[in-house]
Amino acid sequence: MSKSALAALLSEACSSEKGDHTESLSLDELYASYTTKQPLAVGDKVRWKKGLLNRRGGRDQEFIGVKAFEVPVFNSEDSSGSAYFREPLTIRAGTIKQGTFVIYYLDGDRLEKVA
Repeated sequence: MSKSALAALLSEACSSEKGDHTESLSLDELYASYTTKQPLAVGDKVRWKKGLLNRRGGRDQEFIGVKAFEVPVFNSEDSSGSAYFREPLTIRAGTIKQGTFVIYYLDGDRLEKVA
């Protein structure tokens, strides 16, 4: 099994363990959520949209916008079989992990603002 295939399986397993279950959402609902654009800016508090978590943290983990990109940065994953291949990363967002502020590049279409 390739590294990227293993990473995808682990990511899926972690999503399920963290309670980001999508059984109750249809493909059409997930697509509509993903394609609903919401401008994100520096200082915005965000979290994963239901059913769209594909990276670190749990569904309810909050991030704060550190930098928003007008032009997306594309993930350099080199395997077209990876879910991350050329993923458009539109925001840098920070969160607390083990007491430390860490920053990630994320696909803003998978995030929603926290009220």
